[in-house]
Amino acid sequence: MIRLVYSNRTEHLVRALAARIAERADPLDAVTIVVPNRPMERWVEMQLASRLGIAANLRFVRLERFVSERLAREGAPKVLEGAAIEGRLLATLLELGAGDPELEPVRSYLRAAGDDGDAISRRAVQLARRLARSFEEYGFSRAKMIEAWSKGALELEGTSFAATERWQRALFLAVRGRGDAQLEAMTLADALSAAAPESAASEAHVFGVSYVARIFQQAIAALGAKTALHVYALNPCEEFWEDAISDAEARRAKRRARARGEHDPYALESDVDNALLRAWGRPGREHVAMLDELTGFDAHASFDDPGDATLLSRIQSAILRRAPIEAGETIADGSVQLLACPSIRRELETVATEIWSLIDGSQASERPYRFHEIAVLVNGPDRDRYLPHLEAVFAEAHDLPWNAADLALAARSRVADCALRLIDLPASSFTRAALLEILAHPLVLARWSDADPARVAALCDRLGVFHGIDARDHRGTYLEGSGLVHWDQAVRRLALGVVMEGGGSFDIDAVPLAPEPIAGSDELGGGLGLLVRSLASDARFARGAAMLPSEWARFFEALLRSYLVVGEGPEESELRRCLTALAELAKRDAGVRVGYSVAAELARAELESLPAARGVPLGDGVVVASLLPMRAIPFRAIFVLGLGEGRFPARELETGLDLRAAGRKPGDVSIDERDRYTFLETLLCARDRLVLSWIARDEQSGEARQPSSVVSAIEEAIGAPVPRRTPTLRRHDELADDAIRAHALPAAADEARARIEGAPHRRALADARFPEAALALLPESDPRRALLAMPRVPPRARDSEDEPRERVSIEAIRRFLECPIQGHARLVIGQDQDDVDAAAEDEPFEVARTERDRVLEEVFLAALERDDAEIDAIYRTRIAQSAARGAWPIGVLATLRREEDRRDLLAWRRGYARFPAGTRIHRVRFGATVARGEVVIERPHEPVLVPLGSDHVEVIGATRWLLSTGDSLRTTTSTRLEGQGERARVEQLRYALRAFVDHAVLAASGISSGNTRRAWVLDRCDGGPLVVQLAPMRKEAAARWLAGVLDDLREGPHGVFLPCEAVLRSEALFTRGHDHPSEELARSIEQVRTKWDGGSSKYGPVRDAALHPAPEPKSALALASRRFRAFFDHLRGIKRAP
Repeated sequence: MIRLVYSNRTEHLVRALAARIAERADPLDAVTIVVPNRPMERWVEMQLASRLGIAANLRFVRLERFVSERLAREGAPKVLEGAAIEGRLLATLLELGAGDPELEPVRSYLRAAGDDGDAISRRAVQLARRLARSFEEYGFSRAKMIEAWSKGALELEGTSFAATERWQRALFLAVRGRGDAQLEAMTLADALSAAAPESAASEAHVFGVSYVARIFQQAIAALGAKTALHVYALNPCEEFWEDAISDAEARRAKRRARARGEHDPYALESDVDNALLRAWGRPGREHVAMLDELTGFDAHASFDDPGDATLLSRIQSAILRRAPIEAGETIADGSVQLLACPSIRRELETVATEIWSLIDGSQASERPYRFHEIAVLVNGPDRDRYLPHLEAVFAEAHDLPWNAADLALAARSRVADCALRLIDLPASSFTRAALLEILAHPLVLARWSDADPARVAALCDRLGVFHGIDARDHRGTYLEGSGLVHWDQAVRRLALGVVMEGGGSFDIDAVPLAPEPIAGSDELGGGLGLLVRSLASDARFARGAAMLPSEWARFFEALLRSYLVVGEGPEESELRRCLTALAELAKRDAGVRVGYSVAAELARAELESLPAARGVPLGDGVVVASLLPMRAIPFRAIFVLGLGEGRFPARELETGLDLRAAGRKPGDVSIDERDRYTFLETLLCARDRLVLSWIARDEQSGEARQPSSVVSAIEEAIGAPVPRRTPTLRRHDELADDAIRAHALPAAADEARARIEGAPHRRALADARFPEAALALLPESDPRRALLAMPRVPPRARDSEDEPRERVSIEAIRRFLECPIQGHARLVIGQDQDDVDAAAEDEPFEVARTERDRVLEEVFLAALERDDAEIDAIYRTRIAQSAARGAWPIGVLATLRREEDRRDLLAWRRGYARFPAGTRIHRVRFGATVARGEVVIERPHEPVLVPLGSDHVEVIGATRWLLSTGDSLRTTTSTRLEGQGERARVEQLRYALRAFVDHAVLAASGISSGNTRRAWVLDRCDGGPLVVQLAPMRKEAAARWLAGVLDDLREGPHGVFLPCEAVLRSEALFTRGHDHPSEELARSIEQVRTKWDGGSSKYGPVRDAALHPAPEPKSALALASRRFRAFFDHLRGIKRAP
C-alpha cells in the first residue's frame, strides 16, 4: 500500500512523518527513510529529534539503494553500479579490434589522434565514463529501447540517431555479455523482471524526493503492493495542475494550431494561469502525475497558504493557487531583493552585510534571526569560484559563523591536494614546478625539522634543474649529452655535496658535476636527494606498468602512505577517506590491464568526487551550500548567488551521444529543467526573504551582464520590475553613512574613513613637498587641498642607540636615480637582484643580461694575467658553472652565444692593455661581509653614515672596480655607447652617472675626498674605451647630496614618471641654461615615454611604469635639480681614449 502526503511546505511533511513514526508499537523498531541526499537526511534527523525528543534507530538510504536492496531480498540479481559499467566499457574499448562492423565508428574515434597508446587510452576512459552514465540513464528511462536491443532491433531506425544507436547497442550488449545474467543485472528493469514475490516487508518512508525516472515508478508500485510505503512529496500547487503545460509545450501547441488555422484553441495566451509554475514546474508536474497514478489520486493534503503580507508570500501563494501574481504595494518591501554586483568579492561582501543587518536589526523583535536560519546558496558549477572568496569575506566580517555540507575535499584538504599532485607526477615531464608542488608541500616537508618551501625552491634554483628525470628524458633533443637540466644531475650534486668539501667539479659518466655544499646537520639537503630519487623511481615504474585497476589501487595506496606525513586528527581521517576512494578502482576490474594514464584519470576522478564539510552541516552558523542539494530545505532567509545570464540555468552540452535527445519521454528531466525546478523549490522554501544576486559586469572587459532568465521570469510574472540594488565597485564607497554595514565589514569601514580623510590620495602623491600636480587635479572647494599642505610625517626615530640604523645600498641609490618608480619599489620589497623564477619549467633559451654581464666580468678578471689563447678555456668553465645553475643556455644555443661573447672579452682586454703593467683591481665594500671566492680583492670599510634629520642612514654595498692608479673601471656588453647621436650620448651619461654615485660615496666615506677621478668604461667600440672625467668632491658636499637623494628615496611611494633618460636628454638645462626649462623637461619626459619605450622604467617589479603620470613641470624641474645638479656640476667630460 502506498500512502501519499502532499504539501507545499517541507515542515508539514516532516510533521506527518514524525506523527507516523510516533505510532510505531516499539520505539526501538528500525525506521527506513529514503531521502535524496545528505543535507536532507541531516535536516530530517534534526527535525525528528526536535519533534520526538529523540531520533533513534533511523536508517537513511538513497532511492536507488533502497530499491536494489528490496529487490535483492526477492532474489533479483544485483544491479550493476555505474563504476562497474564504466570498468567493463573501458575493458571492451581497450580490447576493441577489427571485428564487428557496427563498432567501426568507435574504432575510428579512438584512433582519431593516431595509434599512440596513451592517446587511445585517454579517449577510451573518457568515452567509457560518458557512456556509463548514459547506459545507467537508459536503464532508468528507456527500458523499451533496451528491450528492443536485446531482441536485435533498433528503436530509432530511420532517425538521425540511428547510426549512433547502432554502435551503442553493440557496446551495451558487449558489456552485458561480460557478466553473469544470473548474478548481475545491467538495468533496474532486468532486476524487476527477475524478482520473486515477497510475502511481507517492513514499512518504509520516501521523503523529499522531487522527481524520479519512470522505472522507479514501476519499482515503487511493485514495492508498494507488498509493503507499506509512505511517500511525502513537496507539491507547489494545491490545485490540479497536470494540465499546466510548460512554455516550450505551449509554443509547440501554438505552432500546430496556427498550422491548422486555429487561434489559441487551448486558451494558452490567457492570464489565468501562474507563469512561474508553467515556466519552471514541468519535472514536478510529471512527478505529481506519476504519484497520483500510483495512488489513484488518493493523497493526504497538508497545504498552507502563505498569505499576501509580502511580495514573497504573494508569489508563493499565487503558485499554490495556480493564479497570476498580484504584487501591489509589496513590490519594494524587501522580501524579494535583487543585487547586481560588480564582482564575486563585492557580491559576497554585500551578502555578509545583509546577513549582519538581519541579525542586528532583528534583535529587538519577538523572533530575532539566528544564523542557522539563513542560507547562502551558490549555483553549483560556480561553487569553487565562490568559496575561496567566501571564506576570506566572512572572516573579515567579524568571523561571520558558517557551515557547509557539500564542499569538495580536494579544494579544502591538504591531504587530497597532495594526493592529486602525487598522482599527476608520473605522467608529467618532471618539471621543476610539478616537483616543487610536492617537495614544498607541508605534508611532505613535515619529515624534516629544518625545512621550509623557500629553502626547497632556492635549492632547486641553485641546482639548475628544469625538467626530466634523467638523461633518458632528453634523448633526441638538443639537450642530449649535456648532462644538465634534469633531476638526476641535481641528486648527484647533492650527494657529492654531502661527502665532499671545496670547489671544483667531478666527471661522472663523462659529465662534469659540481658538488652542492651541504652541511652535515642539514636534514633537508641530505634528504631531498633521496626523496627525489624515490619519486623518480616510482614514476619510472608507473610509466611502464600495465595492471588491473585493483592493482593500481594498491599502488596508489602505497604512494600516499610513503610520501604523506600526517598526524592524528582530521588529516589522518582525510587520508583514510582518500584511500577508501582509491580502493573503488577495484570495482572497474574487468580482466583487462590498463596503463598509468588510464589509472591516473580514474584515480583523479575518484578523489575529485569526494565531498567535504565545514563545521556541523545545518548546525550553528549560516548554511553555505550548492543550490541543488538544499532545494527543499526551508530557511527564513535565502541568498542565491551566481544567477548570471548563461550561468544559470545550466545548458545541456550537445554531444550527440545521448539517445534520449531523439524524443522526450515522461519523467525525462533536462539539465535546464532540473535547474529551473530547483529554483522553484528554493523560492517556495524561503519563509521571510529571498535575495537573488549576480555579477553584473564582465570581470575582464567591464561590459554589462544581464541576470539569469529566472530573475527576468519573476519580474515578467509580477508585471513590474523588482527594485535592484547595485553595490559599488569599491566596497568602502557605500559605508560612510550606514552604521550597520560599516559594523559588518570593519576593514571596509576603515577604508571609508581613510577615503574621507584623504589618506589614499595623499599616499598616491609623488612628492608631498611639490603638490602642484595634485592640487591641479582638485577643485578649489575640495577639502583635500588642505591636506596637501600638511608637513610630511618624518621618519621614525630609533628608540635606542642599540637599535640598528636604516641601511640603503649603493645599488639602490643608483636604481632610484635611473627610475624612481622602480628603484623605490625594489627597496620596499627588498629586491636587490633581478627575480629568479624558482618554479621555472624550461631551461633558459637566452641568457639574462645581468647574468651575461656577471659571467663575462668573471672571465675577464680571471684571464687578466693569461694569454688570449686561455680565454676560451676559462670561458667554458664559467658558463658550465652558470649552466649548472640553470642560468645559461645549453648546446647549440650556447654555441651561438660564444662568438659574440668572445668579441666582447677581446675588446675589453684591448682596452685594459692601455693601463700600466702591474695595475691592480680592487673594490671597496661598505658595511657588509667580504664576498669569498672573488677574483677582485675586496677591501672592507665601515658603512658610510649620512646624516638625515636627527639620525643617520648607513650606505652599504660595494663600489665598482677601482684601479691602483686611482681611476675606476667598469665593463659593459651594451652596444648603445657607440656613435655620436642623442641616444649614444644619453647612454654615455647614464654610465657617467653610475660612476658619479661611486665617486660621491667614496668622497663621503673620506677615502677619496677632494680627488679627481677618471672612470673608464670598456665596451666593444673600436674607438677605444670611454673615459668619464669627474671633478673632485668634498666629503661634506658628497654627504649633502647623498642626504638629499636618500631623503627623496625614503619618502615614497614614487608614483610619477621621471626616468633618468629624460633628465640626461636635457643636459643643456643644467650646463647652459634655457628660457623655459620646465616646459623643456616636460617635453623630454614625454619623448622618453613615447619614443624611447620608457627607458630605464622598463626594468623592475612595477609593470608598465611608463604609464604613470609625469610630475607637474615645475615639480619635475625641482626634483631633477635636487637629484642631478651635483652630477652635472662635477662632470668634466666624456670622450673616447685615443
